[in-house]
Amino acid sequence: MKNPENKKYILQETRELKNNEFVYRRQECACKDNQFWDHLNRVYNISYENIDDTTLPDDSNGERMYGIRVMKADEL
Repeated sequence: MKNPENKKYILQETRELKNNEFVYRRQECACKDNQFWDHLNRVYNISYENIDDTTLPDDSNGERMYGIRVMKADEL
Protein backbone atom coordinates (compact mmCIF):
# COMPACT_ATOMS: atom_id res chain seq x y z
CA MET A 1 0.00 0.00 0.00
CA LYS A 2 1.46 3.35 -1.04
CA ASN A 3 1.64 6.25 1.37
CA PRO A 4 2.58 9.41 -0.61
CA GLU A 5 2.12 11.66 2.44
CA ASN A 6 4.89 9.88 4.33
CA LYS A 7 8.29 11.39 3.53
CA LYS A 8 10.12 8.82 5.64
CA TYR A 9 11.02 5.61 3.87
CA ILE A 10 10.84 2.72 6.26
CA LEU A 11 11.88 -0.65 4.95
CA GLN A 12 9.10 -3.16 5.27
CA GLU A 13 11.22 -6.20 4.52
CA THR A 14 14.84 -6.77 5.35
CA ARG A 15 17.74 -8.94 4.44
CA GLU A 16 21.19 -8.87 5.93
CA LEU A 17 23.54 -6.56 4.04
CA LYS A 18 27.19 -7.38 3.72
CA ASN A 19 29.78 -4.77 4.76
CA ASN A 20 30.26 -3.70 1.14
CA GLU A 21 26.56 -3.39 0.22
CA PHE A 22 24.49 -0.22 0.26
CA VAL A 23 20.77 0.24 -0.39
CA TYR A 24 19.09 3.47 -1.50
CA ARG A 25 15.82 4.78 -2.78
CA ARG A 26 16.10 4.85 -6.55
CA GLN A 27 15.88 8.65 -6.64
CA GLU A 28 18.86 9.25 -4.36
CA CYS A 29 21.37 6.59 -5.28
CA ALA A 30 24.96 7.84 -5.19
CA CYS A 31 25.91 5.35 -7.88
CA LYS A 32 24.37 7.66 -10.50
CA ASP A 33 27.22 10.11 -9.95
CA ASN A 34 29.65 9.02 -12.66
CA GLN A 35 32.36 11.53 -11.65
CA PHE A 36 32.38 10.11 -8.13
CA TRP A 37 32.78 6.52 -9.32
CA ASP A 38 35.32 7.46 -12.00
CA HIS A 39 37.45 9.08 -9.29
CA LEU A 40 37.19 6.06 -6.97
CA ASN A 41 38.07 3.72 -9.81
CA ARG A 42 41.02 5.79 -11.00
CA VAL A 43 42.54 6.56 -7.58
CA TYR A 44 41.57 3.53 -5.46
CA ASN A 45 40.69 0.87 -8.06
CA ILE A 46 37.17 0.67 -6.57
CA SER A 47 34.01 0.10 -8.55
CA TYR A 48 30.55 -1.35 -7.92
CA GLU A 49 28.06 -3.81 -9.26
CA ASN A 50 24.29 -3.62 -8.98
CA ILE A 51 22.49 -5.89 -6.56
CA ASP A 52 19.54 -7.74 -8.10
CA ASP A 53 16.58 -5.63 -7.01
CA THR A 54 14.38 -8.69 -6.53
CA THR A 55 16.49 -9.53 -3.47
CA LEU A 56 16.01 -6.05 -1.95
CA PRO A 57 13.12 -4.77 0.14
CA ASP A 58 10.42 -2.30 -0.82
CA ASP A 59 10.11 0.98 1.07
CA SER A 60 6.92 1.96 2.91
CA ASN A 61 5.47 3.36 -0.33
CA GLY A 62 5.89 0.04 -2.10
CA GLU A 63 8.76 1.34 -4.26
CA ARG A 64 11.67 -0.97 -5.03
CA MET A 65 15.00 -0.06 -3.50
CA TYR A 66 18.29 0.13 -5.40
CA GLY A 67 21.44 -1.58 -4.19
CA ILE A 68 25.11 -1.64 -5.02
CA ARG A 69 27.98 -3.86 -3.95
CA VAL A 70 31.30 -2.01 -3.72
CA MET A 71 34.35 -4.03 -4.78
CA LYS A 72 37.86 -3.72 -6.06
CA ALA A 73 37.56 -3.17 -9.82
CA ASP A 74 39.63 -6.26 -10.66
CA GLU A 75 37.18 -8.47 -8.69
CA LEU A 76 34.25 -7.59 -10.97
